[in-house]
Amino acid sequence: MNKRDFLLQEMGITQWQLRYPERLQGSARIDLPSEIKVVMLSDEAVQIQHPLLQDLRRSMQLDADQFIALRFAQMQHLQTEEGRIYWLLSDDATLLANMATQCPKATHIWQSPSWQQFLHSPQAKRQLWQQMQQQ
Repeated sequence: MNKRDFLLQEMGITQWQLRYPERLQGSARIDLPSEIKVVMLSDEAVQIQHPLLQDLRRSMQLDADQFIALRFAQMQHLQTEEGRIYWLLSDDATLLANMATQCPKATHIWQSPSWQQFLHSPQAKRQLWQQMQQQ
């Protein structure tokens, strides 16, 4: 028993442990704050502090709190009242087409290959830049 568990027991607080935690994965509603302007969705987890993302945010004149990176599995739980730009990253063209139809209140939808491919592909970066210029 660790210190935290011991203190909770001493205070009479009962701890519960889920038998099937996987059943709750992704079940939470995600309310996007009004500050969020760009929603990045990908197959894999992407670190928002990555230098390339920081450069992209600067080029769009966005602060860190105006950009969010999520996984496709979280898409169905997005709740938004305002228009947003969605950046979809995947190698699966069918998934991209499906996700593009599910973006709530999309003002623009950008599409790129998976994050790992995007990092190493000058052509993919050029295509994203062209999509950004069309908005």
